[in-house]
Amino acid sequence: MTNNRKFYELISNTISFIAVELSDEDKFGVVALEKQLAKYIDISGMNIVYWFPMVNKVQRDALVERKIPFIWSAEVSETEGEEVGKESGE
Repeated sequence: MTNNRKFYELISNTISFIAVELSDEDKFGVVALEKQLAKYIDISGMNIVYWFPMVNKVQRDALVERKIPFIWSAEVSETEGEEVGKESGE
């Protein structure tokens, strides 16, 4: 559950959460991430967000559909191969 993952505690004046950074090599299924999310929240007592180096449209849609909080560093368009921005999904 923690292999190849880094954990960052982020705190501001109004919110705090833990960002779980997944590596490029970390393959994921949304069901597994959903179960791990519940464990991370239970253990830490904090909000959790997954941090991906890159997410394609199919992955992004699956994460949004399951309401799994995430951010990513950059997304590459599947058809054009260009960076299209930084966003988050809930």
